[in-house]
Amino acid sequence: MAVEFGSFFDSMYSAAVAQMSANAGALVTDGQDLAGVLLLITLGWTIAIWMLSSDGVSALMDSFGIIARYSIVAVLLGSWLATVGGFFQGNANDLSQRLAGTSSISDTVNIIMAGAGRLLASERMSEECTDTTNSADPQLSTCNKKPGAAVQSASWADLLLNFPMVLMTWLLRLIALLTMGLLLAAYLSVIFMAEIMFGLGMTLGPVLVPWLIWQRTEWLFDGWLKFMITSMLTKVVAAFMVVTTTGLVMTVKKFAESVPVSSGEELLAVDETAALLLCVVCAIGVFLMWQVPQLASGLISGGSFSTRGFGSGFVGRNSKRVAQDVNQGLSKPRQGPEETQSSQGKKP
Repeated sequence: MAVEFGSFFDSMYSAAVAQMSANAGALVTDGQDLAGVLLLITLGWTIAIWMLSSDGVSALMDSFGIIARYSIVAVLLGSWLATVGGFFQGNANDLSQRLAGTSSISDTVNIIMAGAGRLLASERMSEECTDTTNSADPQLSTCNKKPGAAVQSASWADLLLNFPMVLMTWLLRLIALLTMGLLLAAYLSVIFMAEIMFGLGMTLGPVLVPWLIWQRTEWLFDGWLKFMITSMLTKVVAAFMVVTTTGLVMTVKKFAESVPVSSGEELLAVDETAALLLCVVCAIGVFLMWQVPQLASGLISGGSFSTRGFGSGFVGRNSKRVAQDVNQGLSKPRQGPEETQSSQGKKP
């Protein structure tokens, strides 16, 4: 089922990419015309400065620089989809594969689904002997025990006596499962937003790249280049966040299942603690996934994400209001019996 689920989103993603790639080369001819115009303008300006200043060496060096910039622009526009599109897409997939071990939507979605399924499943094994015989000398027989705990499951009596603990454990597991669903939604939103950014950059790039020819307007080319790198890094950082979050989920579950317990009550306590940790891990993963575009921009600009506005929602506002009311109640001076009687006597 997970494979079909991942393939479904992979098909949607491929259709969106194909739709945006259809317009990627629509402005290439306009960009080539713009590059030719900018070449004539800059060369004409250089010749005018040379005639006014009689500095032939500087004019010649400036002309070489202009022609070199024009050559770069001509190469980029000559094979726009293959050179520029292939470079950014290929590097994004290669970095995702090396860093996160996945470069496709279906594989990443399947990883999230596997992590969500691991939240409710338990692979705890009891301590059992797997080899207790020695054909050469029975006295040298060994007992290789499986990892796990002596108690594999809690009895009905343990479940009834610790029903609040069981209820809280399943509530925390459901919350963690809900956050994994939010992680999937956040990942798909970020990936589609990155693809929209990439398609927009590929579509408008042919009219922004030629401004590299004129040194005074090369900031337009620099802005487009940062925009394209941000869209590429967004995919890489999103895949890294998914693999990191699911890896932590697997680690917490595996560690909790390896904790030795001797009674059903201890088993329920370990499961409740593991469910709480899983909730925290999944919540942090969702928060960081929503910060992926800002993290990708921070990798280029040198900034980082901030928690400004965190806790300003409905729960955060009401929690702050309750805390303020409690503080006001504690700071208000209490009246003694004599002060109360005197204040009542003053009333008409």
